[in-house]
Amino acid sequence: MTVTRRSLLIAGSAVPMAGAPAGTAAAAEPLARPGRPTAGRTIDLRDGWRFALVNPGGITDPTGEYADAANPAYDDSGWRQVAVPHDWSIEQTPTTRYGTTSGTGFLPGGLGWYRVSFT
Repeated sequence: MTVTRRSLLIAGSAVPMAGAPAGTAAAAEPLARPGRPTAGRTIDLRDGWRFALVNPGGITDPTGEYADAANPAYDDSGWRQVAVPHDWSIEQTPTTRYGTTSGTGFLPGGLGWYRVSFT
């Protein structure tokens, strides 16, 4: 399965997020929070993400700084903490660079990395 920004937005709006059918006892259980035992039921993946905007103008890593970002041992401690769904474009300054138009709100897209760890 490929995780995309769209799939994260869709998954973040689903109720219940995972596991049990609506109306069952398991679906009524509260979602787990980071650092709390989950009893093998549900892990809330909305919080605890780290984010780095690599390139607002394209889909490449021009410096190569993020080449190993998919490696679990990669040091992302300097990345910003965010909750998903998250949209970095809305945080950018509107511009006509990067081929933006009124259809994109003059906001750049580009390449960003999201990372989260869980057990």
